[in-house]
Amino acid sequence: MNFLWSFLFFKWGLRGTAFIEMAALLTLITLTAFEFYKIDRTSGLAMVPYIAWVTFAWGLNFSIFRNN
Repeated sequence: MNFLWSFLFFKWGLRGTAFIEMAALLTLITLTAFEFYKIDRTSGLAMVPYIAWVTFAWGLNFSIFRNN
């Protein structure tokens, strides 16, 4: 999904679709982190910076979509 977002946003200019796709990506990352956390606390917590980064990028994506 991370790979697909780059094409949606940059190559094809589908900002709204990229925003929705990134919401799905963020959901899957969060679910993965939760599953990792159940198995090993450190592994789950190691995903937190990735979640933070994707959340920030999601906000940027929304801002660009809304303003253009």
